[in-house]
Amino acid sequence: MYIEKIDTSIPFMKNKIENFFKGKDQIFEEPVDYCLGIYNGSELLGIGSRDKNVFKNFYIEEVLRGNQWMNRLVSELTKNAVSEGYSHFFIFTKPENESLFQSLGFKTISKTNAICLMEKGRQPIKKYFQSIEVDQEEKAAIVMNANPFTLGHRYIVERAVRKYKRVIIFVVEEDRSLFSTKDRLAMVKEGVKDLNVQVELTGPYLISRSTFPTYFIKDRSSLQYEYAQLDGEIFRQYFVPRLNIVARYVGTEKDDPATAIYNRVLKHVLEPDCKVIQVRRKKKNKNAITGTMVRRALRVKDYDTVKELVPESTFQYLGKLYGFIT
Repeated sequence: MYIEKIDTSIPFMKNKIENFFKGKDQIFEEPVDYCLGIYNGSELLGIGSRDKNVFKNFYIEEVLRGNQWMNRLVSELTKNAVSEGYSHFFIFTKPENESLFQSLGFKTISKTNAICLMEKGRQPIKKYFQSIEVDQEEKAAIVMNANPFTLGHRYIVERAVRKYKRVIIFVVEEDRSLFSTKDRLAMVKEGVKDLNVQVELTGPYLISRSTFPTYFIKDRSSLQYEYAQLDGEIFRQYFVPRLNIVARYVGTEKDDPATAIYNRVLKHVLEPDCKVIQVRRKKKNKNAITGTMVRRALRVKDYDTVKELVPESTFQYLGKLYGFIT
């Protein structure tokens, strides 16, 4: 019995993985940066992988359970991740696996009936909040990806500022968007510098759809609900009490069912501790202004349309990035 790296870019190995997961209550989810298999000869009996610092796709055949093979998989994945410069790790798993990963040094951040999010390493969630200015004044919060920052985002911020003296904007911190975290943060700060708002990165704790793993959720129709439930629970447990957040502003769009589900679940999870205030997105020519519209215009070099959809500060920033303003 031995552990060996699996090259998921090789079609034969990819097919072997897919066959391994057939008939099981989970799938193999990509992207994957590093993948390991447990073998008995040529027979694959277990698997585990990581995507950056998120460990996922764990499954070990019952014959090996309780024999420290999960420990060995996690240990090998950790060593590989450390060699790539990571020191903080996450696992999304089923709640029934919580005690198993606790025995391997992971601590639970939050969980729902379907998902348990755990972490291990040098940057626990308590340390994240030490870097954010805290006082007892009531605050409103807005969480945004801002890919890029548009007039639609600006409109929601303006609505919040009208009602609350203190407003915090949390920019999702991950480089899985067209624009880097650095660029998105800069565009937000420039776009609201005339307003009395505080801008912070989310750290790794407010989850975006692109990092939310779904490999162990059998009911695919419930994915959006489960994502919103966990994201909302983390916000309620940590952000609301530590920062004295009494309201969270969200955008709403008539023809976007995913956003509608998210906002509905968020309202259920956060209230009455934190009021969820839905703002109808600002429109241009009867269409809600979105980052997708801006990215589409950038692809076809329609800079006039870009200018109509974003604040002047964003337009100048994009112009320098894309070279249409010198």
